[in-house]
Amino acid sequence: YRLSRGRRIVENAFGISSAVFRVLRRPMLLKPETAELVVMTTILLHNYLRTHSPNLYAPVGLLDNEMEGNLIEGSWRKEGDMTSMLPLINVPRRSTNYCSRIR
Repeated sequence: YRLSRGRRIVENAFGISSAVFRVLRRPMLLKPETAELVVMTTILLHNYLRTHSPNLYAPVGLLDNEMEGNLIEGSWRKEGDMTSMLPLINVPRRSTNYCSRIR
């Protein structure tokens, strides 16, 4: 549960940011230093807007919520083309029997 909650928080933060700052919706074809500046600037603007205009920037229903163990998706998920957000691949955490025998 805690891992899914952490993931939900990160998805909310990035989802809101990419809904507002459309530069985050697609891969950035920039030098890493320039891309870092763009991302840091969007974070700065995100924090400023959350502090100074919370009702306009993040109205009720924008964020994901959980009610009685059920996820209620926020309105940011209904935003259009999110091509830069690919589904995460589950990676097995246990080693194979072969690797265990070698150890």
